[in-house]
Amino acid sequence: MTRGTRGSAMLDSDTSVVELLNEIRELRQEIKDLKQNSNDICLLRQDVQDIKAELANLSPNFSQHVAKFNSILEAKDQEIKSLKLTISQFQTTLSVLEQSSLRNEIEVCGVPEQNAENLTHILMTMSQKLNVELQETDIDVISRAGPRPKIGNDSTKSRPIVVKLIRKAKRDELLRAAKSRKNLTSENIVNTSPSNIYLNERVTKEKRLLFREARARTRTYGFRFCWMRDGNIYIRKNESGPSGQFPAIRIQSMEDLDKLVGSSTSTANTDNSD
Repeated sequence: MTRGTRGSAMLDSDTSVVELLNEIRELRQEIKDLKQNSNDICLLRQDVQDIKAELANLSPNFSQHVAKFNSILEAKDQEIKSLKLTISQFQTTLSVLEQSSLRNEIEVCGVPEQNAENLTHILMTMSQKLNVELQETDIDVISRAGPRPKIGNDSTKSRPIVVKLIRKAKRDELLRAAKSRKNLTSENIVNTSPSNIYLNERVTKEKRLLFREARARTRTYGFRFCWMRDGNIYIRKNESGPSGQFPAIRIQSMEDLDKLVGSSTSTANTDNSD
C-alpha cells in the first residue's frame, strides 16, 4: 500500500512538471511574440514619424501651390468677365448698327397677297388714302417679306410688304399719317375683301421680340403706355402730369424690363411653384 501510494504521487508530480514546462514554453513564445509586436510597433511609429516629417516639409510647398492656383483662377475669372463685357458691348453696337440700317424702312401688314401684284402701285394708292404725297422716286426697294407660303398652308395670311424709302423724312410722314388714321383698310387698294392695314417701323428680330415682351409686361403690371419710335422702345405708367411725375422710360433689354417693370409671368409662376 505504501509503495503504491508513493508511486501515484510521483506520477502526479511528473504530470504537473510537464504541464508547467508547457506553460513556460507558451509563455516564452508569447513573450517572444510580444517583443516582435513591439518591434513592429516601433517600426510603424518610426514610419509615422517619417510621414509626419515629409508632410511638414510638403505643407509649405502645397500651400504655395494652392495660393498660386487660386491666383490663376481669380485672374481667369476677371478675364472671363472682361470678355463677357466686351462681347455684350459688341452685341449692343451691332444691334444699334443693324437697327440704324433699317431707319428708312417700313412694314405694311394686312394687304392681301395676289399673283402678279404691283407692290409699287399698292403703296402709291395707300399713300393717297393717307394724304401723303409719294413719288416712285421716293421708293428704293419694295417686296414681300419671307418666302411664299407653300401649297396646303394657310394662304389667307399675307406676307408683310417691306418698303425701303430714299428719305427717312418720308418714312416718318407715312407713319404719322397711318397713326392718325386708325381705320385704314385695303378697300380701293386691292380687289379683294377689305382688311385692316397697319404700318409699322421696320425693326430687327431682337427688337421686335423685346417690344412684344414689353407690351405683355406693361399690361400685366398696369402700365398704360408702351410704344416704339425710331427703333427705341418706351413705356409710361400713366399720363405725364404738369410736374412730369410719369416720364417716358426707355427699354433697351430684358434686364431693363425686369428692373423697371417686373419679372415675366412665366418666371413668376416658376418661382411660385418652387
